[in-house]
Amino acid sequence: MIPMWLKIKVPSRSGRSLTLWFPLILLWFLLALLFILCLPIWLIASLALRKSGYGPIGFVAVGLFFNTLCNLQGLLIDVKDKDSSIYLKFL
Repeated sequence: MIPMWLKIKVPSRSGRSLTLWFPLILLWFLLALLFILCLPIWLIASLALRKSGYGPIGFVAVGLFFNTLCNLQGLLIDVKDKDSSIYLKFL
């Protein structure tokens, strides 16, 4: 299942941290619209490249892209610098 929320946590030296929640469902709607708009071009390009052997790569790439999106849920990204740190978590 694709993640629906992104939690961004920025800790500070005073002990309090700033936590921001972003709804990713809005991003997924825009991504789906973009995919639907690009679908005819993608199909024509895949059919045109079929004889050269590169046609099936387009079909595999779309599957890998959606597989990557679905595996984002639960991903924790910890970015640290010597002065600050940021935590990103896909929920």
